[in-house]
Amino acid sequence: MEGANDRDDTQYRDANRRLDNPLRPLLRVAGYKSSRADANLEPWDIVGIGPTNTVLVHVVTGHWPNALKLNPLCEFHCPPNCTRLVHQWRDDAELPITHIVTDINQYL
Repeated sequence: MEGANDRDDTQYRDANRRLDNPLRPLLRVAGYKSSRADANLEPWDIVGIGPTNTVLVHVVTGHWPNALKLNPLCEFHCPPNCTRLVHQWRDDAELPITHIVTDINQYL
């Protein structure tokens, strides 16, 4: 039987899937080959590989996530030439607000 948290997670994933579709062409224009991230690469939704670096993108909708949700993004180990991004979609926005994730302390 599906619990309330399972439904919330499904709605969250569906919203992110819908909103990451416009991001992939933007990454392509910026010179990246991109793909939806596998569930094993949580918490990232999109991986973009460029000629000189890699981007990991987490997509959020509405309000900025709290520190508990941001902590895995900040603690994710990646090479120095990898940029961790959060694309925040606000209601009725044509483009996301892009945040570069570096340190959890900047969000506290």
